[in-house]
Amino acid sequence: MNAEDLINGFYEKSRVVQLRWQQEFEINLLDGKKTICVDLDGVLCDYVGTWIRFLRKKGVQAEYEQSVYHTLDLSQHLLDSSKYTDLKHMFREEGEKRSAIVYRDAKEFLVFFKNKMTVVIVSARPNRKYHRIFPDTVEWMKNNGLYFDAASAK
Repeated sequence: MNAEDLINGFYEKSRVVQLRWQQEFEINLLDGKKTICVDLDGVLCDYVGTWIRFLRKKGVQAEYEQSVYHTLDLSQHLLDSSKYTDLKHMFREEGEKRSAIVYRDAKEFLVFFKNKMTVVIVSARPNRKYHRIFPDTVEWMKNNGLYFDAASAK
């Protein structure tokens, strides 16, 4: 880690702390305003396409035909599934979610609800095990202009 990485990490952590503060003290989900909860993977983000792109960067062959994926357990689609756990760990640790493929209409979908409801992003992404997932997700949302009022993860 160099000085620039340390500084960037500090500011990233500060953004996450600020977001959590706003969610805790400034957003009242009981104020009578309707709330919509929106999942990330498969709704706003092409999780499967992002995963396949990552595998290809790592030199792993995997077939990709979106219509055949009915679950997020993608191990059965790898030609060599013995490396699945290690690859999944690298996928999460290397920040691939920061550059995930955003669905074409995701931005417009969220903007539609902006003034009508409180928009809460929910996810089962394992942010307690992989501490960078929440900041990576927030950065991804910001970089893609995806509106939300609050975010929650598993």
